[in-house]
Amino acid sequence: MAFSGATHYMTRFLNLRTFIGGLFPDLKRVLAGITLFLMTTPLFAQDFSVGVAPYSFKFWGAVDGASSITVDYRMSFIDLPGFMEPPIIGAHYFYQWDKKIYNSAAAGPVTKTTTTAISLTPLNLKYFHLGGIAATSDFPISGTPKVNFYLQAVLPVWRFELRYTHISNGFGLLYDLNPGFDTLSLHVRF
Repeated sequence: MAFSGATHYMTRFLNLRTFIGGLFPDLKRVLAGITLFLMTTPLFAQDFSVGVAPYSFKFWGAVDGASSITVDYRMSFIDLPGFMEPPIIGAHYFYQWDKKIYNSAAAGPVTKTTTTAISLTPLNLKYFHLGGIAATSDFPISGTPKVNFYLQAVLPVWRFELRYTHISNGFGLLYDLNPGFDTLSLHVRF
């Protein structure tokens, strides 16, 4: 009897693992990269943060329904004068919960895309970051560029940061289609 109970719980655990793996097909690679990053950071005594945005929303952008995980590396070895803070390099994973195909007047049928990305924010003030982000596929929907502008408003509180992030291809300056992407995330700085 005990054996069948253990088998039941093991089957439920494996089903849960399969379910989570199906939701995040690239999650193993993303978590492996984050773990490697976190392991090397203490060697160089640098400043980094890990953040989660549970759901994107429509504000300046038009795309909602995505989650993101972010790891930021603040290059504190670069000493900048005055009110400027060191540049930040970020690794991002964006997961679109909604995979429907939408019809766009500018581009025809488009789908929301799940992707990984790297960002660089060279202009950093205490409450404002500006830079660029390069994704591995069209982002946030198909038919849009892989390289976008990256804007953040930051509210630091002790080791935590509440960040509003907007990703855009320039408000339609360079491309006809500008869906935009907005998130509100919580980051922990280490």
